[in-house]
Amino acid sequence: MSHLLTIFIIMIVGLLCRANNVEIQLHYPISSIGQIVKDSDLECLAPDDQDFEVSKNLKYVGMLSSMKSDTLDFAKWEKDVRATLKMGNLQVVEYLDLNKEIGHNNSYEFFAKKLFFLSKYKIGVVIIVQELFYDKNGKLKSNYIKSWKKLNRILRPFKSLIKGFYLFDEPFWSVESNKKSGNKDFVSEAEMSQNLTTVGNLLHQSLPAIPLVYVEAYPMITDKLKIPDVFDWIGMDCYTGFDNCEGRSIPAYYQILGALQPGKKWVVLPPAIIFKKSEEIKTEDRIKLKNIYTQFINWVAKEPNIITSLSFMYRFDQTNETFTGAKKICEVADAHRLYWRKYYRSILGHK
Repeated sequence: MSHLLTIFIIMIVGLLCRANNVEIQLHYPISSIGQIVKDSDLECLAPDDQDFEVSKNLKYVGMLSSMKSDTLDFAKWEKDVRATLKMGNLQVVEYLDLNKEIGHNNSYEFFAKKLFFLSKYKIGVVIIVQELFYDKNGKLKSNYIKSWKKLNRILRPFKSLIKGFYLFDEPFWSVESNKKSGNKDFVSEAEMSQNLTTVGNLLHQSLPAIPLVYVEAYPMITDKLKIPDVFDWIGMDCYTGFDNCEGRSIPAYYQILGALQPGKKWVVLPPAIIFKKSEEIKTEDRIKLKNIYTQFINWVAKEPNIITSLSFMYRFDQTNETFTGAKKICEVADAHRLYWRKYYRSILGHK
């Protein structure tokens, strides 16, 4: 496809954002298979350094950037995506409300540009829609239905790419942490539950085949947690260990989730990040993270409920980067690529 033709199609998608009576059907080939990873792509480990058992139930492998770390610079975003293309078959994209940002006045066109870029690759997409539907205090925005109609029109040409919607990050931990900090404007647990259900029902009515993703913070994973029934994939995050992550093993947290929501598929979030500045990271930090990551991969291979694995990272080249993410931790990046390489070859029937 020529450069001019690419620009022309992007312009058409932009027009689709503005016109209520225009629908353009574009079709892009998409599969659940990403790109082959060769031994030459590995930067740190010897090709035979690790031997992973391959999951027969896992469908999607990818990386999840921390919330609010998605860049407004398309060139940086594109560079990051290209760096992860050989690490899986799924890309998480956050819809950003750019209308208050200098130099940006159309959130929808910027988002459509990202989707068009991803449509050129065999990559599925999970869309984070928190900023579309909710304000900073967890309340539904007054124009959320109108906003969804606009976004849904943009999604039509890319429907085959979409593998899930991520509604709100750690919703009930957000309620609890804001309560502890004294923020009286943040929604209550009951209102958060209702708001999640309202949006979930709206998305299911519009796109019933696309799963809704729920991820909660580890302190909330108890038998008292009430997860709205609207979700299809459920998961939790804890990044400091595997056998003991703040008091429980990762599998133990998921057993609680499974008891709360029987029959739901699981999404897991292995850590691909060290919560230190680059210059403060020691060898033992890297070894610890690599060991945690390896334990996650081996567990994923044996657990039939897991459908998606999203390694959590901080954006690679975030301005004034505080934490060091996967691209700069070669041991974890290579473990991820090694697993994906073996997983890919297994799907194709190769050794």
